[in-house]
Amino acid sequence: MRKVGLKNLQKSFQDALMGKNNEVTRFIKPANMTASDRIKVYQDDYFFRLRDSLEEDYPALHFYLGNIFFEEVVRKYLNEFPPDNFSMREVGFNLPKFLNNHHEDHKTTELSEFESKIIESLYSKNIKLLNLCSLKKIPLEKWPGLVFRVQLSLKAIQCHYNTLEYIVSVNASDPCALECLPKPIETLIWRFEGEVYFRGLSEEESALFSYLQEGISFAELCEKMLFFFDEREVVPWVSSLLQVWVNEGIFRDF
Repeated sequence: MRKVGLKNLQKSFQDALMGKNNEVTRFIKPANMTASDRIKVYQDDYFFRLRDSLEEDYPALHFYLGNIFFEEVVRKYLNEFPPDNFSMREVGFNLPKFLNNHHEDHKTTELSEFESKIIESLYSKNIKLLNLCSLKKIPLEKWPGLVFRVQLSLKAIQCHYNTLEYIVSVNASDPCALECLPKPIETLIWRFEGEVYFRGLSEEESALFSYLQEGISFAELCEKMLFFFDEREVVPWVSSLLQVWVNEGIFRDF
């Protein structure tokens, strides 16, 4: 028999697990069943492992769909987006895209996008964060030129449903109804001191957050926020909110 390299054998085995082909059966000699039956056992075990991983990563989506429909969605998803490596962390990377393309219920897309961003936030790189102690040491005359930059784990999503409330309620084992909001709400997701935090933004807060993405200075932020506040209100409001966000671990250190 021709020798097969380890990498090729691993690739053949992975292809068999995903049902692409059964070439690896040539190297399997089970005692009490056929090679194809043994591969079927491996395939079932692998699928249930992937399903359980997705259920753990997307608990609110799983609850919303229910066991049977969730498993059906997972099977179709894995058929279209089979894992290209053995890392469980990346199994659901394309799930929001899949649901957006194939599922008419937009609630499932938003749920999966929200929970996917939670996963991204959890595994983002650690960096040094700005804290209030450091901020208070900055002389007032330098404030106009300060540029606040968000930390790497921070993600934002535009919610058209009460998705945040729903996810929190499911995690608390007291699920609420998933309903359409009167108007979309931008929601921030980030990791701070090992925990994931959420914050729904008001119209003014969302505008400030959008301006922050432009990398502009504190003085420029205040100038843009004059659309919402008069000259007496704008500086106290902007500086107060920025300090709240600093305390919540949203910004990286200068």
